[in-house]
Parts: sequence; C-alpha cells; structure tokens
Amino acid sequence: MKIYIALINASLKMYFRNKQSLIWAMFFPLVLMIILGSYNFYRYTPPKIGIENLAQNSDSEILINHLENQNIEKIVQFKYDNKNNSLKSQLLKGDLTALITIPNNFILDNNSNKKIKFEFNNNKIQQSGIAYSIVENTINYFNIENNLPGKLPQQIIVEKTKINSINKKYRDFLVPGIISMAIMQGGIFGVVFTLIRFKSQGVLRRLQASPIGPSHFLVGQGFTRVIISLLQTYVLVIAAFFLLKVSIGQGMPLIITIINLSIVSIMGGILFISMGLAISGWSRTEDTAAPMANLVTLPMMFLSGVFFPITSLPSWVKYFSQFLPLTFLSDALRQITLDGNNFFDIIPQLTGLLIWIIITFILASRVFKWE
Repeated sequence: MKIYIALINASLKMYFRNKQSLIWAMFFPLVLMIILGSYNFYRYTPPKIGIENLAQNSDSEILINHLENQNIEKIVQFKYDNKNNSLKSQLLKGDLTALITIPNNFILDNNSNKKIKFEFNNNKIQQSGIAYSIVENTINYFNIENNLPGKLPQQIIVEKTKINSINKKYRDFLVPGIISMAIMQGGIFGVVFTLIRFKSQGVLRRLQASPIGPSHFLVGQGFTRVIISLLQTYVLVIAAFFLLKVSIGQGMPLIITIINLSIVSIMGGILFISMGLAISGWSRTEDTAAPMANLVTLPMMFLSGVFFPITSLPSWVKYFSQFLPLTFLSDALRQITLDGNNFFDIIPQLTGLLIWIIITFILASRVFKWE
C-alpha cells in the first residue's frame, strides 16, 4: 500500500511541476468557461433606427421626443446624425435596421398631411418588421393625440421604402477575426519558441562574437515574421473569397483593399512580434515561456471579438476589451473587409495599434536578454 501511495504522490508532484499541463488541464478550461459564460447570446438585440432630422425645427423635435417617449422599454435603439450620407451609408452597409428621414419642410399645421420617409433593411426582415411596427404605432398615436376638436385633422404619413443592404453573415464577421488571431499566434509563438530555443542552445551568445551580430539576427527574424503575417493574411483572404464566398472590400477597389489589408497586417505583425520578444526576454526556458504566451493570447482570443461580437459581453468587460491590442487589429481588418472602409476610416484602430507597438517595443527592449 505504501508503494502505491508513494507512486501516486510522486506522479502528482511531477504533474503539478509541469506548467504546460496545468495550463491546458486547469487554467484553459477555467478561462474558457468564465469568458464564454460571460457572453449573453440570448439577449434581445434592439433594432437600430437612424433618425435624420433635416427640418431642424421645434416641430420635428416634438415628433422625435414623442418617438423617444414611446420607446421607454428600449424595444428599438435610435441613432441621430445630421449628416444624411453617414446614416444612409450605415443603412446600406447593414449597420442600421431602418432610417427615418424628417424632410426640410416638416411643419405641424392643419393645412396638409406631413410625410416622413421610413427606409428599411430588406435583409433584416424580422428586425425591420419590429422597427416599422413601433414607428407606425407611435405615429398613429401621435396623429390621434394631436387632432384637437374644431380643427382640421392633421396626419403624419409614413412612406415605406425597401433598401437592399449588404447581407452580413457570420462567416463575414468570422474571417477578419481568424486573420487577426493567426497574426497574433504567429507573431507571439513563432518568436517566443524560436528565441528560447536559440538562447538555450547558446546560438545568440555565439552570434555576439560573429560579424553578423545579434541585432542583425533579430531584425532578420522580425522581417521574416512580418512577411509570414502578410502571407497568412493573403492566403486566408483568398480562401475565404473562393471557398466561403465571403465578399472582400464591399465595392472598394481591389488594389486599395489589398494595400489597406497589408498596412494593418504589417502593424499587427510588428505589434505581436514585439510582444513575443518581451515574453521570450522574460522567460528563461520553454516551460516558463509557454504558460506566459498562453496567458497573454487565450484571453484576447475570446475577449477581442474574434469569434463573437464584444457587444454580447457584460458592459464592464466590454469596456476593457475595446482597448486590447487584438481588438484594434480585428476591428481594423473587419472594417476593411466587411464594411469596405478606407485607410482614413480606421485611424482610431491604427492609432491603438501604434500605441501598443510603442508599449510592447519599450517593454521588449527592457526585459530581453541574449542568454
């Protein structure tokens, strides 16, 4: 019996000393359970209705206030913008369910009927139906409420127009997320395990005495990983286009889309290569590098909108998720491929990537060791 107890005790000690086993057997399922459990997949998502107030007068404000007052339960979500092209482009891209346009000549008098335009996304039939039902009932109630005795009846008429917006599917959302994840995995794990192996074998130490020099070696490794990041992006985009029938660029000229994708992929590659250098500099062996790399990458995979929109996360988690480096990368790629946005449309995401590049580069330069 003592032999069995001794063997079990020795096996448990060996198991718990293996950090990689602990990561995959204990930490990974725990993190996966907590993160996926935080997503509210069954939460009601209210239709988004844009309101374009071209009249900009007190009468149009009365109508808008009435719409808001009837939406106490937040059945729909209103968005406001005085730039008609902005809201109309959001409707065409499928980001809005419907668009209400209040015309310039909108005045609440008793001389004529008033018309407002209701344009809806034909690819979101269910949400468009809910949106129109809410708007129609609100307008009917408004008409009855404002028909005073002794006055001619005034009517606000809703003109309904069908718009064939971009039909966004889950695969369209998923592809940019997978590309960003591939860039992250290649940048971090490719650099970490290569440099840890070279350090343990004394390769970097011997390079210090050679004409090549360690700095030349690191620059060469960096350029190699950036090229790999570009190849990953191109291969995945081509596969998504031909195999999954995913539309890339949404009408943007192909050369512009390729240039934008290349710029974002290069910045993402540099960012995660710097992060890999920091991890490999802090770690002495693969046993310590693997848990650290997984600790960095796994939460970002599930909190940065790679597989699911971060809007499904609790508000406090969503607040922190929007500042993660992988969130900036996946959002930038998604806006290019899914929305057809140009370079200047993704300046906030590029700024976020640049800030993270500076942070990780400074950190890597402080902690990296040649031996």
